[in-house]
Amino acid sequence: MNLELKSIKYTEWMSEETLCFTANLWVDGKVFAEVSNQGHGGCTDVRPHSKFKLDSTMPFYRVLKEVEAHCNAMPNLEPCALFGEGLPMDLELWCNMEVEAFLARRDMKRKLKSHVLFQIDGKDGIYQTKYHPRKTDGSWTVFGSEKRRILNDMSEVDALAIWRAN
Repeated sequence: MNLELKSIKYTEWMSEETLCFTANLWVDGKVFAEVSNQGHGGCTDVRPHSKFKLDSTMPFYRVLKEVEAHCNAMPNLEPCALFGEGLPMDLELWCNMEVEAFLARRDMKRKLKSHVLFQIDGKDGIYQTKYHPRKTDGSWTVFGSEKRRILNDMSEVDALAIWRAN
């Protein structure tokens, strides 16, 4: 089963305890549901999308149960102090993680348009400048007395992994 969140709309000023968003959930390439969260700490709502074809052979809630079962079968998140076995995945958590990934990608792409982002070997964090010294392949390169790698010169997938880790 292939799940995708599309048409994500995020409202930062309404996000209090949870992310405030609306999005369309697509299942196997077809629009299925509208998911939303009001941002006040409540659950994520799932409603049939207006373009979802309701019929007697595959009613909405039967498909929703299959989607939830698919999410429940996904591996747990990394173990932590509160969840020694890792937090179990479900549809709501999956949606929130997809929105967070969307926001991280959007923020990184905005910053890459106006700045050069780089890491310094041996130091934590991502640094920025407006000056781009020369084109690199995204690997560690010596600049003066330190080694740096420039996120702008990396593939989007690699740069996003570094961006999200910092």
